Amino acid sequence: MFSFGQRVGAVTAIVALSTVGLGTVAIPVMAAGAVVPSSLTLDQDRAQVLAYIDARQTRLLGLNTSVTRTHFISSSRRDEMQLVLADGVAKLGVLSMDVSSATTVDQIEADRAKMTALRVNQVVYPRAVFVLRGSRMAELLVASSAKLRAAKLRTNHTADVALERAARRCDAAASNLVAAVTAAYRVAPRSAVDGATPFTVANAKWATAIAAIAKARTYLDAAQKADRAAPADTVIRPTEEKPATPIFDRA
Repeated sequence: MFSFGQRVGAVTAIVALSTVGLGTVAIPVMAAGAVVPSSLTLDQDRAQVLAYIDARQTRLLGLNTSVTRTHFISSSRRDEMQLVLADGVAKLGVLSMDVSSATTVDQIEADRAKMTALRVNQVVYPRAVFVLRGSRMAELLVASSAKLRAAKLRTNHTADVALERAARRCDAAASNLVAAVTAAYRVAPRSAVDGATPFTVANAKWATAIAAIAKARTYLDAAQKADRAAPADTVIRPTEEKPATPIFDRA
């Protein structure tokens, strides 16, 4: 995420916050609509519901792997997330066996309703994605803030002031992301209502965090401008590199 340049006598580290998606980034998760029952033959209905169940299980298993690699969230929260995801996979497995053994369309439709009631697509999956992405972004911002402050006193005074402003904005963005993660984590399946998102509070906090990141970028630009204007023997120019964007990796 950072670019570094070296010249004899000093080193200046200037954070290169990614601008990819800052202006257009979408709220990370929204509640998905429930699966609508359809008028199909027994075998068609069975195949459709089994496909839905399989897709949900695959998503949850993939997220479970991602959770194990997340370090920013607490170990207790990580353990609880893994239990919730594993429980969802297990319940879907039971439903899959019920659907496979069903002998009437009514039985399959009843199982479809049970699958929808688990709120995997509406709450369980998006909540985990929200927590993972928000935690990952907060971790990057905390690191950004630390490196911005480490760069202070290695540039001219104007750049120092801008670097501190950018660092404070990174702190604010990280704090808002943690708040968004906490709000998302509190969403329970029973709080999901068809046709509405249960992540309203988390989404609002996410939007505030994104705005803070954009503001941090403007302060960073000011610091870099001041850095360029300083005498060559007092400042080191960073080597520009394309910053990584892990916040947009699939969780």
